[in-house]
Amino acid sequence: MDPLLILILAVVAGIVVWIASGLYLRYQSGPSAKEMVERAIRRQREASAKREESKLEPESLAVVRVTDAEIICEHPDGRSDRVRRDELVKVEIVTTDEGPFAPDLFWALHHAGGVCAIPQSARGGEELLEHLQSLSGFDHGTFIEAMGSTDRARFLCWERKLEGP
Repeated sequence: MDPLLILILAVVAGIVVWIASGLYLRYQSGPSAKEMVERAIRRQREASAKREESKLEPESLAVVRVTDAEIICEHPDGRSDRVRRDELVKVEIVTTDEGPFAPDLFWALHHAGGVCAIPQSARGGEELLEHLQSLSGFDHGTFIEAMGSTDRARFLCWERKLEGP
C-alpha cells in the first residue's frame, strides 16, 4: 500500500476519533435522558399553568389571605389592601347588575382607615368567607340574600357592637 494513502487514512481516522470522542464527552456531560424528560414535563406544566391562569377572570387574579392579625388582599396590579382584624367595624356585600360578564359581587370590609373591597372570586376567598361567617352576629340570612342578588345593592352582614357603659 502507498505510504501517502496510509498517511491520509491515518489522518482521517484521527479526525474521526477526535470528533467521536468530543461528541461522546459532550453526551456524557450533558443532561441524562431522565433529566431531559423531567425538564420537558416541568416546562409543559408551567405552560399549562400559565394557560389556565390566563383563563381566569381578572377578579380571580386577586389573592386574599387571612392571618391571625389581618386580612390582606393582593390585587393583580400589585396593590395590596390590609385590614387589621381588631379594626374591622363593618362587613358588607356589594352587588352589581353587571354579572356574569363582569365582577358583580364584592366584600366591603370597613375599618377606621376606609374600605377594603375584595372580589368574591378572589383566590383564597373560601378562607375569608369562613372567617367572616365566624364573626359573632354575622347575618347568614342577609348573606344568602346577597348571593342571589342581580341588582346594584349593599347588604350589611356584620357590624361591630359598640361597647357600652
